[in-house]
Amino acid sequence: SVACGLESLVMGEDQILGQVRDAYEDARGVGGVGPTLDDAVLKALHVGERARSETGINEGALSLGSAAVRFADSRCALEGSTALVIGAGEIATLAAKALEDAADRVVVANRTLPNAEHLAKQLETDASAVGLDAVSIAAAESDVVVSATGSPEYVLDAGDLEAAGETCVIDIAQPRDVEPAADSL
Repeated sequence: SVACGLESLVMGEDQILGQVRDAYEDARGVGGVGPTLDDAVLKALHVGERARSETGINEGALSLGSAAVRFADSRCALEGSTALVIGAGEIATLAAKALEDAADRVVVANRTLPNAEHLAKQLETDASAVGLDAVSIAAAESDVVVSATGSPEYVLDAGDLEAAGETCVIDIAQPRDVEPAADSL
């Protein structure tokens, strides 16, 4: 069920199958897979591939990043907007790429500025990069914020969003990137 995307936050998400394959290859590389587990994982990967090719499970399936952008678009108009993506990992990259078609400008904020710059250069829209130290300023200038870091700490707190006005904030990080007190804003 995991390899098929049934356990995913977004039903049928195809990234999961790739993550299972990567984890399997990593485990095999360090000798962490015995014959029983090897057989089970290979069968799970095969079933995951068959589920995608023989059923409609991934028809219209989205990544978590693109689902966040669709949700944001349903809550606030993205056309002509400035979007802030916090993070530069896989999910943040998918969100940024989904935003490039909807927003006029995308700002990528990341702890490591070169990673943010690399992602911004990949986008086919007006894009720029900032460090996390400038995230409160970038949030205040944005119409929508999608946050997807791997940080164990909050990246945005209520104080960072006080000057943001009517900004749609979508937190898809695990653990959360946005302090729960920000809900009151």
